[in-house]
Parts: sequence; structure tokens; C-alpha cells
Amino acid sequence: MYTYIHTDDDEEYAILHALLSEVGIAVYEERTITEILVRWFAQPADLLVVATDEDTLLTMTGQIRVITPVPLVMIASGAIAVESKIALFDAGVDLIIKRPYRVRTLVPQLRNLARRGRSIPLTQLGKSQTADWLVDPTVRMVQRADGLQMTLSQREFELFFLLYSHRGQTLTKNQIIEAVWGYTGHGDENALRTLIKQVRRKIEPAPEQPKYLLSVQGVGYKLLLG
Repeated sequence: MYTYIHTDDDEEYAILHALLSEVGIAVYEERTITEILVRWFAQPADLLVVATDEDTLLTMTGQIRVITPVPLVMIASGAIAVESKIALFDAGVDLIIKRPYRVRTLVPQLRNLARRGRSIPLTQLGKSQTADWLVDPTVRMVQRADGLQMTLSQREFELFFLLYSHRGQTLTKNQIIEAVWGYTGHGDENALRTLIKQVRRKIEPAPEQPKYLLSVQGVGYKLLLG
């Protein structure tokens, strides 16, 4: 699971980063909302944690919800009026935490929200495009630079979209198995290899000599797209 944390407090960032990492949630480096939104399609997350004032977050939430429905958590410095809370929840904030907070109880809350974010149906996501590829989760369609369109099965698209969301990055076999099947284990590597072959047959011009969906020896797989 992955998250972004937006906070100007370096100590708070370091503490949350360390504790979330301990429970299996990786924290991306981008920390400003602008950086996060720019990077989202190339590097999406399962959770977004924002520490800011209510007016700023109310404005931000509209921008955030245009590109992602993942759980959004606000960390507030002081008390927030009931009317403001309602406005934030209506705008799309999922959880409001007031400082000072108990880290030991906050981290499990964030972990549960990240799990919920991971389970968001792909059909809630919009089209995404790179220089050469068009991906439409609503119909599980992938279009190559040459104009060829391919419809993938549900499982094939889950694998493809996972790698597409982290294109250029190597994901381990267990990371992929957990994301696609919901559990890990070496016994499922055969199923993963079979699924990789199926996706290659659909997206690669020459499946036996893949140039997009690549194996990383002893580690896992990565997707390289223009």
C-alpha cells in the first residue's frame, strides 16, 4: 500500500513516515499538493494525508477529487466548527484528525483507510494517457500508439493497471500477487506467470520478445510505456 503525506512539519512527517512504513504503507517523497497532483497518474496511492487549514483543504479537495476517489485524511491544528466539518465531509474529506493526536491509534486508522483505497473499483477512475498509450478503466481498454485497441479481462486489467500506475518501477512478485489476488505466497507465482503471458499476448507486438511488460530477473516485473 502507498500514501502521500502533505505537511509542513518535518518532525510530524518523519514520525508518520516511519510508523506507516512499519505497518506496510510506503510513503512517496512528494510532499506539496502541487507535486502530488502532478505525479498522481504516474504514481497513484491508496491514501492521501493532508495537514493544513480548513479553507485551504476545502479548495484542495475539489482538485483532489477530480483525479482520485481514494480516502482523504485531514490533520487540523485546532478545533473546527461543525459547519466547517460538514463542508469538508461534503467536499470529500473522509477523516478529520485534530492535533495533538495519539499516533498509536491514528496509524491503524490510516492503515484501514489505505486498505479501503486499494479496493476502490477501477471503474471509478477516468481515462489516462501517456505519449503513446490510452487506458480506459471503465471498459478495461488499452490502446497502443499504433491505434490498436485491446480489451482485457478483469484480472488482466488489474495486473496491467497496477503496473501502469507504477510504470517504470519494478514491483516484486509478492507485491503484484497481493494487489491482484489479495494475498501473497510463492505458490501463486505460477498463476502470476500465466497472467503475465496472457497480458503480453494482448499488448505486445511480439509477445515472445516483450518490450513493454518486462521481467526483472529474481525480483518481479515492470511496465515501460512511451
